[in-house]
Amino acid sequence: MQRIGREADVVSFDGHSDYGNAFGVFAERWASAVGPKTSLLVLGDGRTNYRQPGLPVLADLVRRSRSAYWLNPEPARLWGSGDSAADKYKQVIPMIEVRNAAQLAEFVTTL
Repeated sequence: MQRIGREADVVSFDGHSDYGNAFGVFAERWASAVGPKTSLLVLGDGRTNYRQPGLPVLADLVRRSRSAYWLNPEPARLWGSGDSAADKYKQVIPMIEVRNAAQLAEFVTTL
């Protein structure tokens, strides 16, 4: 977990998450890892802290992958509220509300 925190670039200099930057860094470093045999799984609430959401980069990763899903721990009714870009993200990647083990089991079962 510490290595992920150090190396993944998911948090900006001010300590807040930055999905646009995280998607960009991922695409720069590991774009070749995403292809027709790859499943892409994004975990998070989709709150951008009013930063750029990185939709073009995410859309490209989704397009290149075999399958892609975003598991969001926030209630779907909050997607798009405040600094949430979940309503925008769900236009390029299937987004599923997963707040508990039952919802996770349902998602896994549908796969």
